Amino acid sequence: LDFPKDFPGTEKVFLDVNYRCSGRIIRLASQVIGTNVSRYAKEIKGNRELGDRINVFVAKDSGDEAELTAQKIAHLLEEGMPIEEIAVIYRTNIQGGAFARALFRRGIPYHLRDGGFHLYDHWIARDLAAYLFLAENRDSDASLLRIVNKPKRYISKDLLAEAEQMPYGLLRSLHVCPSLQKWQAEHLESLEEDLRQIQKRKPYEALRYVRKVVGYDEYLSDYAAYRKASLSNMIEIADEITETAKGTESGTEFVRKMEELSCQMKEQSKQKGNTHGVTLTTFHGAKGLEFGAVFLPSLAEGIIPYEKGRKGSALEEERRLFYVGLTRTKDRLFLSFTENRYEKPLKPSRFLMEMGLDERLFFKENRRKF
Repeated sequence: LDFPKDFPGTEKVFLDVNYRCSGRIIRLASQVIGTNVSRYAKEIKGNRELGDRINVFVAKDSGDEAELTAQKIAHLLEEGMPIEEIAVIYRTNIQGGAFARALFRRGIPYHLRDGGFHLYDHWIARDLAAYLFLAENRDSDASLLRIVNKPKRYISKDLLAEAEQMPYGLLRSLHVCPSLQKWQAEHLESLEEDLRQIQKRKPYEALRYVRKVVGYDEYLSDYAAYRKASLSNMIEIADEITETAKGTESGTEFVRKMEELSCQMKEQSKQKGNTHGVTLTTFHGAKGLEFGAVFLPSLAEGIIPYEKGRKGSALEEERRLFYVGLTRTKDRLFLSFTENRYEKPLKPSRFLMEMGLDERLFFKENRRKF
Protein backbone atom coordinates (compact mmCIF):
# COMPACT_ATOMS: atom_id res chain seq x y z
CA LEU A 1 0.00 0.00 0.00
CA ASP A 2 2.98 2.32 0.52
CA PHE A 3 4.50 1.51 -2.88
CA PRO A 4 3.17 4.66 -4.63
CA LYS A 5 4.59 6.81 -1.80
CA ASP A 6 7.99 5.18 -2.09
CA PHE A 7 8.00 5.38 -5.90
CA PRO A 8 6.19 8.56 -7.03
CA GLY A 9 4.52 8.39 -10.43
CA THR A 10 3.71 4.69 -10.10
CA GLU A 11 0.92 3.59 -12.42
CA LYS A 12 -1.73 1.34 -10.87
CA VAL A 13 -2.99 -1.55 -13.00
CA PHE A 14 -5.97 -3.26 -11.35
CA LEU A 15 -6.34 -6.98 -11.97
CA ASP A 16 -10.08 -6.86 -11.52
CA VAL A 17 -11.35 -9.81 -13.58
CA ASN A 18 -11.96 -13.13 -11.81
CA TYR A 19 -11.87 -15.98 -14.34
CA ARG A 20 -12.51 -18.75 -11.80
CA CYS A 21 -15.65 -18.11 -9.80
CA SER A 22 -19.31 -17.90 -10.69
CA GLY A 23 -20.94 -14.48 -10.46
CA ARG A 24 -22.75 -15.29 -7.23
CA ILE A 25 -19.54 -16.27 -5.43
CA ILE A 26 -17.74 -13.16 -6.70
CA ARG A 27 -20.56 -11.01 -5.34
CA LEU A 28 -20.44 -12.61 -1.89
CA ALA A 29 -16.65 -12.44 -1.71
CA SER A 30 -16.63 -8.79 -2.80
CA GLN A 31 -19.14 -7.88 -0.10
CA VAL A 32 -16.91 -9.43 2.58
CA ILE A 33 -13.56 -8.05 1.49
CA GLY A 34 -15.13 -4.64 0.85
CA THR A 35 -15.48 -4.29 4.62
CA ASN A 36 -11.68 -4.04 4.98
CA VAL A 37 -10.30 -0.52 5.17
CA SER A 38 -6.61 -1.17 4.48
CA ARG A 39 -6.85 -2.13 0.80
CA TYR A 40 -7.10 -0.80 -2.76
CA ALA A 41 -10.81 -0.61 -3.45
CA LYS A 42 -11.77 -2.29 -6.72
CA GLU A 43 -14.81 -3.86 -8.28
CA ILE A 44 -14.09 -7.47 -9.19
CA LYS A 45 -15.81 -8.57 -12.40
CA GLY A 46 -16.38 -12.10 -13.59
CA ASN A 47 -16.68 -13.62 -17.05
CA ARG A 48 -19.06 -16.41 -16.04
CA GLU A 49 -22.78 -16.74 -15.29
CA LEU A 50 -24.38 -16.19 -11.87
CA GLY A 51 -24.07 -19.94 -11.10
CA ASP A 52 -25.56 -22.21 -8.46
CA ARG A 53 -27.10 -20.87 -5.29
CA ILE A 54 -25.00 -21.08 -2.13
CA ASN A 55 -25.79 -23.99 0.19
CA VAL A 56 -25.90 -22.97 3.86
CA PHE A 57 -26.57 -25.47 6.62
CA VAL A 58 -26.54 -25.54 10.41
CA ALA A 59 -25.32 -28.42 12.59
CA LYS A 60 -25.76 -29.15 16.28
CA ASP A 61 -22.03 -29.55 16.95
CA SER A 62 -18.72 -30.21 15.18
CA GLY A 63 -19.34 -33.95 14.96
CA ASP A 64 -22.76 -33.42 13.38
CA GLU A 65 -21.27 -30.83 11.02
CA ALA A 66 -18.59 -33.28 9.85
CA GLU A 67 -21.21 -35.99 9.24
CA LEU A 68 -23.45 -33.61 7.26
CA THR A 69 -20.43 -32.46 5.25
CA ALA A 70 -19.44 -36.06 4.44
CA GLN A 71 -23.06 -36.80 3.48
CA LYS A 72 -23.15 -33.85 1.07
CA ILE A 73 -19.78 -34.87 -0.38
CA ALA A 74 -21.17 -38.37 -1.01
CA HIS A 75 -24.08 -36.77 -2.92
CA LEU A 76 -21.67 -34.72 -5.04
CA LEU A 77 -19.77 -37.88 -5.92
CA GLU A 78 -23.03 -39.63 -6.83
CA GLU A 79 -23.81 -36.70 -9.15
CA GLY A 80 -20.53 -37.36 -10.93
CA MET A 81 -18.27 -34.65 -9.55
CA PRO A 82 -14.60 -35.84 -9.59
CA ILE A 83 -13.33 -36.38 -6.06
CA GLU A 84 -10.25 -34.22 -6.72
CA GLU A 85 -12.61 -31.28 -7.34
CA ILE A 86 -13.92 -31.27 -3.75
CA ALA A 87 -12.29 -29.54 -0.77
CA VAL A 88 -13.04 -28.83 2.88
CA ILE A 89 -11.22 -25.68 3.98
CA TYR A 90 -11.02 -24.72 7.67
CA ARG A 91 -9.23 -22.22 9.91
CA THR A 92 -6.97 -24.44 12.05
CA ASN A 93 -5.32 -27.82 11.53
CA ILE A 94 -7.05 -29.28 14.59
CA GLN A 95 -10.43 -28.95 12.84
CA GLY A 96 -9.37 -31.41 10.15
CA GLY A 97 -9.66 -34.45 12.43
CA ALA A 98 -13.47 -34.47 12.56
CA PHE A 99 -13.77 -34.34 8.76
CA ALA A 100 -11.11 -37.03 8.31
CA ARG A 101 -13.04 -39.31 10.67
CA ALA A 102 -16.38 -38.66 8.97
CA LEU A 103 -15.01 -39.30 5.47
CA PHE A 104 -13.16 -42.43 6.63
CA ARG A 105 -16.37 -43.87 8.09
CA ARG A 106 -18.05 -43.48 4.70
CA GLY A 107 -15.09 -44.95 2.82
CA ILE A 108 -14.42 -41.66 1.01
CA PRO A 109 -10.70 -41.12 0.27
CA TYR A 110 -9.15 -37.85 1.42
CA HIS A 111 -5.72 -36.28 1.62
CA LEU A 112 -4.38 -33.76 4.08
CA ARG A 113 -2.95 -30.88 2.09
CA ASP A 114 -0.98 -29.48 5.06
CA GLY A 115 0.68 -32.79 5.88
CA GLY A 116 -1.71 -33.32 8.73
CA PHE A 117 -1.65 -32.37 12.36
CA HIS A 118 -0.88 -35.53 14.31
CA LEU A 119 -3.56 -34.81 16.87
CA TYR A 120 -3.84 -38.36 18.17
CA ASP A 121 -0.12 -38.54 18.96
CA HIS A 122 -0.04 -35.24 20.84
CA TRP A 123 1.10 -35.51 24.46
CA ILE A 124 -2.28 -34.21 25.65
CA ALA A 125 -4.00 -37.03 23.75
CA ARG A 126 -1.62 -39.56 25.30
CA ASP A 127 -2.23 -38.13 28.80
CA LEU A 128 -6.00 -38.40 28.50
CA ALA A 129 -5.78 -41.91 27.04
CA ALA A 130 -3.48 -42.92 29.90
CA TYR A 131 -6.10 -41.96 32.51
CA LEU A 132 -8.72 -44.16 30.84
CA PHE A 133 -6.34 -47.05 30.26
CA LEU A 134 -5.05 -46.93 33.86
CA ALA A 135 -8.60 -46.98 35.21
CA GLU A 136 -9.13 -50.34 33.49
CA ASN A 137 -5.56 -51.64 33.89
CA ARG A 138 -4.17 -50.67 37.31
CA ASP A 139 -0.90 -52.48 36.59
CA SER A 140 -0.10 -50.23 33.62
CA ASP A 141 3.07 -48.62 34.98
CA ALA A 142 3.58 -46.62 31.76
CA SER A 143 0.14 -45.03 32.11
CA LEU A 144 0.70 -44.20 35.78
CA LEU A 145 4.07 -42.57 35.06
CA ARG A 146 2.42 -40.34 32.43
CA ILE A 147 -0.27 -38.90 34.70
CA VAL A 148 0.91 -39.35 38.29
CA ASN A 149 1.70 -35.63 38.60
CA LYS A 150 -0.84 -34.28 36.11
CA PRO A 151 -2.20 -32.50 38.12
CA LYS A 152 0.48 -32.20 40.79
CA ARG A 153 0.35 -34.97 43.40
CA TYR A 154 3.86 -34.44 44.77
CA ILE A 155 4.97 -37.99 43.98
CA SER A 156 8.71 -37.42 43.71
CA LYS A 157 11.19 -39.16 41.41
CA ASP A 158 12.89 -40.67 44.45
CA LEU A 159 9.60 -42.18 45.64
CA LEU A 160 8.89 -43.57 42.19
CA ALA A 161 12.39 -45.05 42.01
CA GLU A 162 11.84 -46.68 45.40
CA ALA A 163 8.51 -48.15 44.25
CA GLU A 164 10.11 -49.54 41.08
CA GLN A 165 12.34 -51.76 43.21
CA MET A 166 9.34 -53.59 44.66
CA PRO A 167 7.86 -56.77 43.17
CA TYR A 168 4.36 -55.33 42.60
CA GLY A 169 2.84 -52.97 40.08
CA LEU A 170 3.94 -49.36 40.53
CA LEU A 171 0.62 -48.05 41.86
CA ARG A 172 0.36 -50.74 44.52
CA SER A 173 4.04 -50.37 45.41
CA LEU A 174 3.74 -46.63 46.01
CA HIS A 175 1.26 -47.26 48.81
CA VAL A 176 3.76 -49.42 50.76
CA CYS A 177 6.96 -47.45 50.24
CA PRO A 178 8.68 -46.88 53.63
CA SER A 179 9.43 -43.26 52.76
CA LEU A 180 5.84 -42.45 51.73
CA GLN A 181 4.61 -39.36 53.59
CA LYS A 182 1.06 -39.04 54.90
CA TRP A 183 0.20 -36.18 52.55
CA GLN A 184 1.53 -38.15 49.58
CA ALA A 185 -0.58 -41.13 50.66
CA GLU A 186 -3.65 -38.88 50.69
CA HIS A 187 -2.97 -37.83 47.08
CA LEU A 188 -2.61 -41.50 46.10
CA GLU A 189 -5.93 -42.36 47.78
CA SER A 190 -7.56 -39.50 45.90
CA LEU A 191 -6.11 -40.83 42.63
CA GLU A 192 -7.45 -44.32 43.41
CA GLU A 193 -10.93 -42.89 44.00
CA ASP A 194 -10.71 -40.91 40.74
CA LEU A 195 -9.76 -44.07 38.86
CA ARG A 196 -12.79 -45.84 40.32
CA GLN A 197 -15.03 -43.00 39.18
CA ILE A 198 -13.46 -42.99 35.72
CA GLN A 199 -14.00 -46.73 35.40
CA LYS A 200 -17.72 -46.31 36.09
CA ARG A 201 -18.14 -43.91 33.16
CA LYS A 202 -18.10 -44.27 29.39
CA PRO A 203 -15.03 -42.63 27.80
CA TYR A 204 -16.68 -39.32 26.85
CA GLU A 205 -17.99 -38.69 30.35
CA ALA A 206 -14.82 -40.14 31.86
CA LEU A 207 -12.66 -37.60 30.01
CA ARG A 208 -14.91 -34.77 31.15
CA TYR A 209 -14.44 -36.05 34.71
CA VAL A 210 -10.65 -36.15 34.25
CA ARG A 211 -10.57 -32.61 32.95
CA LYS A 212 -13.03 -30.91 35.29
CA VAL A 213 -13.05 -32.95 38.50
CA VAL A 214 -9.56 -34.47 38.59
CA GLY A 215 -8.20 -31.13 37.41
CA TYR A 216 -6.40 -31.88 34.14
CA ASP A 217 -7.54 -28.58 32.56
CA GLU A 218 -6.13 -26.75 35.57
CA TYR A 219 -2.86 -28.60 35.03
CA LEU A 220 -2.87 -27.39 31.39
CA SER A 221 -3.41 -23.84 32.58
CA ASP A 222 -0.41 -24.05 34.93
CA TYR A 223 1.70 -25.69 32.22
CA ALA A 224 0.80 -23.02 29.64
CA ALA A 225 1.68 -20.23 32.07
CA TYR A 226 5.02 -21.87 32.92
CA ARG A 227 5.92 -22.52 29.27
CA LYS A 228 4.43 -19.23 28.04
CA ALA A 229 2.42 -21.32 25.59
CA SER A 230 -1.11 -20.90 24.23
CA LEU A 231 -3.65 -22.31 26.68
CA SER A 232 -6.46 -21.94 24.13
CA ASN A 233 -4.61 -24.24 21.71
CA MET A 234 -4.12 -26.84 24.44
CA ILE A 235 -7.77 -26.70 25.47
CA GLU A 236 -8.80 -27.05 21.82
CA ILE A 237 -6.69 -30.21 21.52
CA ALA A 238 -8.19 -31.61 24.74
CA ASP A 239 -11.67 -30.73 23.47
CA GLU A 240 -11.11 -32.51 20.16
CA ILE A 241 -9.77 -35.63 21.90
CA THR A 242 -12.79 -35.59 24.23
CA GLU A 243 -15.07 -35.31 21.19
CA THR A 244 -13.31 -38.32 19.64
CA ALA A 245 -14.37 -40.43 22.64
CA LYS A 246 -18.05 -40.13 21.73
CA GLY A 247 -19.50 -43.48 20.73
CA THR A 248 -16.83 -45.60 22.43
CA GLU A 249 -17.88 -47.93 25.24
CA SER A 250 -14.65 -48.53 27.18
CA GLY A 251 -11.23 -47.07 27.82
CA THR A 252 -9.62 -49.92 25.88
CA GLU A 253 -11.88 -49.25 22.87
CA PHE A 254 -11.08 -45.54 23.05
CA VAL A 255 -7.31 -46.18 23.14
CA ARG A 256 -7.65 -48.56 20.18
CA LYS A 257 -9.67 -45.96 18.25
CA MET A 258 -6.97 -43.35 18.91
CA GLU A 259 -4.27 -45.72 17.64
CA GLU A 260 -6.27 -46.49 14.49
CA LEU A 261 -6.89 -42.80 13.78
CA SER A 262 -3.22 -42.02 14.35
CA CYS A 263 -2.10 -44.73 11.91
CA GLN A 264 -4.71 -43.65 9.38
CA MET A 265 -3.66 -39.98 9.44
CA LYS A 266 0.05 -40.85 9.32
CA GLU A 267 -0.58 -43.00 6.27
CA GLN A 268 -2.46 -40.15 4.60
CA SER A 269 0.27 -37.63 5.36
CA LYS A 270 2.91 -39.95 3.84
CA GLN A 271 1.14 -39.92 0.48
CA LYS A 272 2.20 -36.39 -0.38
CA GLY A 273 2.18 -36.98 -4.12
CA ASN A 274 -1.20 -38.70 -4.08
CA THR A 275 -3.97 -36.14 -4.55
CA HIS A 276 -6.74 -38.70 -5.09
CA GLY A 277 -9.42 -37.88 -2.58
CA VAL A 278 -11.21 -34.96 -0.99
CA THR A 279 -8.74 -32.21 -0.10
CA LEU A 280 -8.68 -31.29 3.60
CA THR A 281 -6.73 -28.09 4.16
CA THR A 282 -6.49 -24.85 6.10
CA PHE A 283 -7.19 -21.43 4.62
CA HIS A 284 -3.44 -20.85 4.49
CA GLY A 285 -2.83 -24.15 2.71
CA ALA A 286 -5.55 -23.46 0.13
CA LYS A 287 -3.88 -20.39 -1.37
CA GLY A 288 -3.42 -20.76 -5.11
CA LEU A 289 -5.75 -23.77 -5.44
CA GLU A 290 -9.15 -24.13 -7.10
CA PHE A 291 -11.95 -26.68 -6.91
CA GLY A 292 -15.38 -27.41 -8.29
CA ALA A 293 -16.94 -27.53 -4.81
CA VAL A 294 -15.71 -26.05 -1.54
CA PHE A 295 -17.00 -26.52 2.01
CA LEU A 296 -16.22 -23.77 4.53
CA PRO A 297 -17.23 -25.15 7.95
CA SER A 298 -17.58 -23.80 11.49
CA LEU A 299 -18.22 -20.20 10.48
CA ALA A 300 -18.51 -18.92 14.03
CA GLU A 301 -17.00 -16.13 16.08
CA GLY A 302 -13.77 -17.33 17.70
CA ILE A 303 -13.12 -19.81 14.89
CA ILE A 304 -13.32 -17.59 11.82
CA PRO A 305 -12.45 -14.87 12.65
CA TYR A 306 -10.09 -16.64 15.04
CA GLU A 307 -10.24 -15.80 18.74
CA LYS A 308 -7.00 -13.78 18.63
CA GLY A 309 -7.84 -12.01 15.38
CA ARG A 310 -11.04 -10.15 16.07
CA LYS A 311 -9.70 -6.58 16.25
CA GLY A 312 -7.94 -4.08 14.01
CA SER A 313 -5.40 -5.30 11.46
CA ALA A 314 -5.67 -8.88 12.74
CA LEU A 315 -9.39 -8.89 11.89
CA GLU A 316 -8.64 -7.59 8.40
CA GLU A 317 -6.15 -10.43 7.91
CA GLU A 318 -8.82 -12.94 9.06
CA ARG A 319 -11.19 -11.43 6.51
CA ARG A 320 -8.56 -11.80 3.77
CA LEU A 321 -8.12 -15.46 4.74
CA PHE A 322 -11.86 -16.00 4.52
CA TYR A 323 -11.86 -14.30 1.11
CA VAL A 324 -9.21 -16.79 -0.02
CA GLY A 325 -11.44 -19.67 1.09
CA LEU A 326 -14.53 -18.27 -0.64
CA THR A 327 -12.76 -17.79 -3.95
CA ARG A 328 -11.22 -21.28 -4.15
CA THR A 329 -14.42 -22.65 -5.70
CA LYS A 330 -15.44 -22.39 -9.33
CA ASP A 331 -19.07 -23.42 -8.95
CA ARG A 332 -20.37 -24.93 -5.70
CA LEU A 333 -20.03 -23.35 -2.27
CA PHE A 334 -21.20 -24.86 1.03
CA LEU A 335 -21.15 -22.73 4.19
CA SER A 336 -21.90 -24.23 7.59
CA PHE A 337 -22.29 -23.10 11.17
CA THR A 338 -22.41 -25.15 14.38
CA GLU A 339 -24.70 -24.09 17.19
CA ASN A 340 -22.30 -25.59 19.75
CA ARG A 341 -18.67 -26.62 19.78
CA TYR A 342 -17.46 -28.85 22.58
CA GLU A 343 -20.75 -28.09 24.38
CA LYS A 344 -20.18 -24.33 24.27
CA PRO A 345 -22.75 -22.17 22.41
CA LEU A 346 -21.45 -20.30 19.37
CA LYS A 347 -22.44 -17.13 17.57
CA PRO A 348 -22.43 -17.05 13.74
CA SER A 349 -19.37 -15.43 12.18
CA ARG A 350 -19.68 -11.74 11.37
CA PHE A 351 -18.43 -12.63 7.88
CA LEU A 352 -21.75 -14.36 7.17
CA MET A 353 -23.62 -11.17 7.97
CA GLU A 354 -21.17 -9.15 5.88
CA MET A 355 -22.16 -11.36 2.94
CA GLY A 356 -25.77 -10.39 3.54
CA LEU A 357 -26.82 -13.69 5.13
CA ASP A 358 -29.23 -12.76 7.91
CA GLU A 359 -28.31 -14.33 11.25
CA ARG A 360 -31.97 -15.20 11.83
CA LEU A 361 -31.85 -17.66 8.94
CA PHE A 362 -29.50 -19.86 10.94
CA PHE A 363 -32.13 -20.39 13.60
CA LYS A 364 -35.52 -19.90 11.92
CA GLU A 365 -34.63 -21.97 8.84
CA ASN A 366 -32.24 -24.33 10.57
CA ARG A 367 -30.80 -27.02 8.27
CA ARG A 368 -32.72 -25.77 5.23
CA LYS A 369 -31.12 -24.81 1.94
CA PHE A 370 -31.57 -21.36 0.50
